[in-house]
Amino acid sequence: MNLRPLIQRRIGAERPTMSESRPSLRWGRTKLGPKRVYWVVFSRGSEGETLHGDGYEADIAAAERTALAVMDRVNRLEPGRYKVSLQRKSAFAARRPKKVPVVDRRRPQAKSDRALVRAYLYTYDDPSFDKDQSRRPCWNAHPILKQTAKRVWVHPRSVLAEELDTVEQSFPPLNPGEAALVLDRQDLQREGRASNRRHSQSAFYLKPEPNGGRPPDLPVSVRTHQALALLGLTWPCDSEDLKATYRRRSKEVHPDVGGSPEEFRRLQAAYEHVSRLV
Repeated sequence: MNLRPLIQRRIGAERPTMSESRPSLRWGRTKLGPKRVYWVVFSRGSEGETLHGDGYEADIAAAERTALAVMDRVNRLEPGRYKVSLQRKSAFAARRPKKVPVVDRRRPQAKSDRALVRAYLYTYDDPSFDKDQSRRPCWNAHPILKQTAKRVWVHPRSVLAEELDTVEQSFPPLNPGEAALVLDRQDLQREGRASNRRHSQSAFYLKPEPNGGRPPDLPVSVRTHQALALLGLTWPCDSEDLKATYRRRSKEVHPDVGGSPEEFRRLQAAYEHVSRLV
């Protein structure tokens, strides 16, 4: 049904004068593609623009019938309020349609306020190699800067592994002239550890030993071997064997049972040295 003559007869009796400032009721349609025609009905006046209806149809004829039907319904609800224009216009020229949602296939960017989950590799700090015997052995965490299928780059600086829950996830970048340590990723996956010549004191491990224990494959210093020989032990040993051996040896060399005070002091120093490692 063609509604154009019907609307023309209804509005023909009243012609707006130049002094009237009624909003104009308009329509438009635009073909967007095969079987996709956009139509729109809107009014525009001194108060701005009002949308009365828009949508999509399969062909141009259906879009025009729908748009004219909407115009007829709006005009019948409030007779005489609008200046009806039946001139066909492009929907884009008359009024820009709503944007059709487009699927964004780009990789989403990481949000700045999202907590950064950082991965670490761990090294064991053995104080027996240093002259300062007051330090305790500990595990250090080195942040992973980059990793590929064959290589892993870690930060040369570290934080205590036991403080990872309290320190911030952000880590200072490399200083000028400071280079990252490069490790073999296949060694990490196959053996659970990897070495770097620039960090020869300890290998890099995927995770620390339970209860902060010493890595079983880490060699001990010459001083540790001397202390173990004085106690009558071999490496590796546990704390129970160390305590039992120390009690037995101290009864043998204690000054109260006729032993040498110097030999007893050496036994005590050896026990204190090894006890920091087990």
